[in-house]
Amino acid sequence: MAAVRPGRSAPVMLIRTISRKAHPRSGKKPHSNHFQRPSGTGSALPPLGRSLYCATTSPKEPCSVNRPTPVKTDNFFLLIFRALRHRRVPIALRIASHNVILVALALVIYAGVMGLQFKQAMHEQADALGQALTTQTATSATELLVSNDILSLNVLLGNLVKNPLVAHAAIYSVDNRILAEAGQRPKNGILGEAQGLYEIKITFQDVMAGHLRISLDMSQFQQPMTISLQSMGILAGILLALALALSLRLGRHISTPLMQMRIWLRNIDPYTPATDRQDEIGDLARQLRSSFAPPEPEPAPEPEYDEDEGDDPYLEPEERPAPPVTTRTSTVSEPKPRLPAPPVQRRIVAEEDEEDEEDPFADLRDTSGNSPAERPAAAPVVQREPHDSAVLAVQLGSQDQLRRLPRARLSELLQRYRDCLDQAASVYEGELHTLNDGSTLMLFHSHESGDDYLTNAICCGELLRALSHALQIEVADSGITLQLQLGLTLGENLSDLSQIDLLLTETAQDALALSQHSRNLLLVERRINDDPLIRQRARIRPIASPEGACCVERLMEPYPSMLERQLARMHDANKA
Repeated sequence: MAAVRPGRSAPVMLIRTISRKAHPRSGKKPHSNHFQRPSGTGSALPPLGRSLYCATTSPKEPCSVNRPTPVKTDNFFLLIFRALRHRRVPIALRIASHNVILVALALVIYAGVMGLQFKQAMHEQADALGQALTTQTATSATELLVSNDILSLNVLLGNLVKNPLVAHAAIYSVDNRILAEAGQRPKNGILGEAQGLYEIKITFQDVMAGHLRISLDMSQFQQPMTISLQSMGILAGILLALALALSLRLGRHISTPLMQMRIWLRNIDPYTPATDRQDEIGDLARQLRSSFAPPEPEPAPEPEYDEDEGDDPYLEPEERPAPPVTTRTSTVSEPKPRLPAPPVQRRIVAEEDEEDEEDPFADLRDTSGNSPAERPAAAPVVQREPHDSAVLAVQLGSQDQLRRLPRARLSELLQRYRDCLDQAASVYEGELHTLNDGSTLMLFHSHESGDDYLTNAICCGELLRALSHALQIEVADSGITLQLQLGLTLGENLSDLSQIDLLLTETAQDALALSQHSRNLLLVERRINDDPLIRQRARIRPIASPEGACCVERLMEPYPSMLERQLARMHDANKA
């Protein structure tokens, strides 16, 4: 395996949420951050005088996630494109196609029948009107034709064609000469005959004096049918769109649980999908659960609390007794989870819950007004030599993309991520602290590793980068880009601090803020680059943003070879 080179990816900010609980403000000024968090990435760490409650550092703590809602397209044309591309027809497309074809066929048949009925009614109405007009006009024109009053005949025909239903009228003599005419002559049809043409003979005392021809404007008779067909076409389009939408919804309602069960069969857990459905799919899901699913785990028993504990986290605020002045309340405000909680309720107990007798903020409070009797006995001060420590902040980005994964696959990915953190911490003797928002702090102390503590921290960060590439390969088929955010800072006297005190230190805040700018790169502060031993073992270059930060480009030999051997051993251990 080749040495891991730094990579770049699109920036995705990780939103960190840390639960807070108010305490009296201290007279001391809050620590200042050298590296400011970018706007929009989450709330900054609170100032001193406020308590931060974090989850335990146990690597076995399960991740609180729910099954994410899969993002699936209901675009009919995209479904057709994918069906043609993959040469397979999904259930949703098959149901939608059948329903649309059936509805369209029914609408076409209905439109054809209605069109024939309209045409028949139109011709009957035109015949009745044409016969009535020819009979009435012939009666009026008989006397005028006998008296050879051509002017009156033209006036009579002119008044006749004023009717919008009459297009042309003409009176012919016995030898077929035009005596009077009004209107525009109609054009012959495709078969050579004009539609709506009606003719009648004009007789006087049983002697033929001429004949009358009237042509009706058939477009006026077809206009109601055209308007009706247009309205019917609009309603048909709405009906087809509604049928398509309902068909796709029905298809998704059938195909989604089948896809969930297929994914569930890859990694079987006690929670079988679609077991609450009352149809054949529900019967199949219940049969699979009874045949393959392991029994559901029992909820973990809640920890017991002392009866004399002054604060119950499950009491309402008005029911809680007033805490003593010098005793810190043990209520842990429930943090807002980054991912939804699983069906099994679990209580996360922080480390500070078990330390009711110790007040980590005693040195920050103004205790000048307290009586000496109320103060706890001061422990003897032990003079210790100052020692340096390195703080490595690790965060997993792409949270919005990770929620698209199915629940079983997401749980497996997060468990692999936690295993990678545990393995890297054990290899380089790092002190592991896991926060509520999923972030991790690793501490490397000089009094434990000597002068190699900085080298161990940098190698641990590069090892985590290599492990993140292996995790990226596992989710490559889903189109998700994993982003590991790494930030390394230097501090002093951090070995004996609790998790609360560690988070309140400027070094931890700087490491978390620095990791926000990382995109699969190990960012370090400038003091680390100035270390002469690190200059011999790693190549580090300054970067423009954030100010005062550097980026680890690569490690010098023999460290890349050592990382390859460690990765190979971890891979073999995971297979075993």
